Amino acid sequence: MRLKAERPRVLMVDDDDEFRMIVRDWLIGRYDFTELANGEGLLETIADVEPAVIILDVRMPGPSGFRLCQAIRADERYRDLPVLFLTAGKEDVDFIRTLKAGGTAYLTKPVDRKDLLFKIKELLPTPV
Repeated sequence: MRLKAERPRVLMVDDDDEFRMIVRDWLIGRYDFTELANGEGLLETIADVEPAVIILDVRMPGPSGFRLCQAIRADERYRDLPVLFLTAGKEDVDFIRTLKAGGTAYLTKPVDRKDLLFKIKELLPTPV
């Protein structure tokens, strides 16, 4: 078992390489950052890097963000891990789908840097 990092780690799963690079640049000064281009090996990565927050794209080749979130929630170890969905959907039904899948919060794309930083900070567990 590895020692926990001093800074919270954000794990992002998104198939858009350019968007992941932008988000990495936004977050790297404040958080440790791990990224995946798809959900392959997601649960193993979570166990390995112990993220404080997960960011999931909704629409990706292979399993959708919804299915990935359901897999996360099905694992008892990760039931309380905050999951932030990023979606292009702006309808109420999109928000409801993120909640039904087990998401903690969601933001719509294109996402603003300040909004993303605020939401991540809001989702971080408070120290006891």
